[in-house]
Amino acid sequence: MPYLALIVAAALFAVLLVPNLTAAVVAYAAVGIANSYFFAATLAARSEHSPAAARGQIFVWVGALKITAGSAGTAAAGALIGTALHLPTVFAAGIATAAAIVAIIDRRFSSPGPR
Repeated sequence: MPYLALIVAAALFAVLLVPNLTAAVVAYAAVGIANSYFFAATLAARSEHSPAAARGQIFVWVGALKITAGSAGTAAAGALIGTALHLPTVFAAGIATAAAIVAIIDRRFSSPGPR
């Protein structure tokens, strides 16, 4: 999942570099494709790594958390877009990169166990 998050971040950074509308459509399509793989991985991780007795509750809780985060992100993007057009995309890509790096570092230094 951390590597998929890095791919999503790279695709978001690519959006910032596109010179025209056609390239922007392709870049945003790449973001959507990368995000679909990331989303599928999060669903699989929730299914495979959550305790059987709490699996349903974890699914609902994580779904609610994602909706809340999406709403907060939309509000933040709306506030930031007045400052600079690309700032929300820069922040989203930066946050995805930071989260992936933290996960990779944590994975390297945590005790071995099921992944």
